[in-house]
Amino acid sequence: MKRKLLLLLFLTGCWEMQAGAQDVRSFEVFTPFNLMAPVNTDTVFTIDQSNAVRRVTPISNQIIPVQLPAGAAVRDMLFLNQALWFATDSGVVRWANGQTDVWSTARGNFVSNDIRQLLAYNNQLAVLSSVGISLFSGTSWTHFNAASPGFPSVLPTRISASANAVSFVSGNRVYALQASGITSFA
Repeated sequence: MKRKLLLLLFLTGCWEMQAGAQDVRSFEVFTPFNLMAPVNTDTVFTIDQSNAVRRVTPISNQIIPVQLPAGAAVRDMLFLNQALWFATDSGVVRWANGQTDVWSTARGNFVSNDIRQLLAYNNQLAVLSSVGISLFSGTSWTHFNAASPGFPSVLPTRISASANAVSFVSGNRVYALQASGITSFA
């Protein structure tokens, strides 16, 4: 039977994992945390107030040496394509294979440091920032903002994934965003 992770977090910090009706296991997340990113039925990543990242499984709770920008406030976290991604107020951070990569205005390789949301769609990464939406193909970024044809003047506050596009609402219109461009619907 396909295993399924029940994302039930009680105030005590207990996760329940269920593989079948008779097989219920639980384990403690030993420290309070702000965000979590599920990987599979047995593993989640968590981050606490001090930006300590942990890999939590039913039998271990280990600190992962992710080097986040100094003083960065982490707003969102996502596990995608064997990498752990962070939305921070200091840019986009990716941790994979023990290495940390940062995209930020300070490094001159990103359009904003104010990252608000991360989203997986079509095995790619979508990022909502203070200036627009950026799509990462795995090798390069495509940025959309108010200067992009068809992009709304009012920035969305949340993005979601549809079958093969990032969708959002701005004003009274629904928008679908793909690397090839923007489509809007009344």
